Order: sequence, then C-alpha cells, then structure tokens
Amino acid sequence: MERLEYYEGDGAVEKYAEVGREGLRPVERRLLDEYVDDGGRVLDLGCGSGRVTAPLAERGFDVVGVDVSETMIEVAEALHPDVEFRVGDATELSFPAESFDYVLFADRGLDDVRPAADRMRSILESWRVLKPGGLFAFDANNQLSRFVADPTDRAAVAETVRFVARNRRAGTLRSRYALVEYSNGVDRTYAIVPPAQRRQLAAVGFDVLGLVPSADDRRPTPLDPRPYYVARKPRASGE
Repeated sequence: MERLEYYEGDGAVEKYAEVGREGLRPVERRLLDEYVDDGGRVLDLGCGSGRVTAPLAERGFDVVGVDVSETMIEVAEALHPDVEFRVGDATELSFPAESFDYVLFADRGLDDVRPAADRMRSILESWRVLKPGGLFAFDANNQLSRFVADPTDRAAVAETVRFVARNRRAGTLRSRYALVEYSNGVDRTYAIVPPAQRRQLAAVGFDVLGLVPSADDRRPTPLDPRPYYVARKPRASGE
C-alpha cells in the first residue's frame, strides 16, 4: 500500500482521530525523563494526528508538528487547536538551520520514509535544523528481530514464519524494506540492525548517546524490536 494514500483514507482518519487522543506511550515518557530537559523548541516529525505533539505542548515545550499528509494535519488541528501544525516533507524541511533544540520522529515514522536515500535525507535534514547541542530521537525497526522469535511464543513464531514466506515470495527477504503485516494490512517498511544505525548517525556527525528499550522491564538488547535512538549534534569547538 502507498503510505500517503492510506493516511488520506476515511478509515485512517477515523483511526487516527482516536490515536491523536492517546498521548505519550511509556517508552516516550522514559525518553523524555532520561534525556530531555524542561523547555526548548521541539520539531515533531511525522506527527500524524498529534498524539505526541499535544502532550509536549502541555509540558511547556514550544512544539511544531509536521506531517506530509494534509488530511492528518487537518485531524491534528481539529483535535488540538492550540498547537502549531504544518504540512511538510521530512526530506526537505522549510525551517531555517539550527531552529530546534529537539527533533523527534516517533512511532516508526522514519522507517516509513522510502527509498533509503530519502530516509537518509530525513536524518540529514534533522541535523540541519537542530541547534548545536540539540537532540535527535527516533525509533527504528530492528532487522534482526524480524528473523528471531521467542520459541515459547507461538504467535511470534507463526508471524516470523509468515514473514519469511511472504518476503521470500516477493524477493524482499534480504531487503531493508520488507513486507510486514500490521493491523491495517501488509506494508513495506525499513529495518536496520542497531550497529548499522549507529554508524549511519555517526557518519552524519551525531554522537549517539544511547538507546531507550521498547519495553519498560528490560534494558536494550540486540533483539529489541524497535528501540529509540538518542543522538546529539555536537556543539562547535570552543563552546
């Protein structure tokens, strides 16, 4: 399915109108508690219906939500009329350089950007709009976890078998963009192993500060299905 077409549909509007009221998830609250100081300007990329944007505004941040879908921005504005939202493309942001203290790309948003060159451009754009010393945080699918399942979890094992069979048929088994089954159907989405993601960030110039685990009862592990990466744009020498 084409992601933008999906978000423009009536079913997605209804679904994300509910999602936009859900607020922060535990992993996002841990991320904020561990790495983010009070106050500052935040860019919430792939904001959808404002699920993350609105709670950040409530916490006192100067936040702007950006999404490529005009329909999602309309939903977000209706749900959260006191928050700033804009239609925009993460690969070509309209903000000046060094505009934000934080850039957040939540809920697998970065991994829905394709092709891989555009995903990398989104990372580069996040670097550009961050102030020196600013933080970039995003979650990313762990490619390794697609192939390894807890043998005691029958549902997880069955999904792994289906994943392998589906992508073997499609010729995408070794691709970073593989076909994954979600509640709304099967879609092609990116995945990367944590060491490779760290190298991508380092190549741009980021200092990787750490990973926040997707589950609150464990530390980050090599098989964590979707950890949050937290990276800092270094300050200029002498600052």
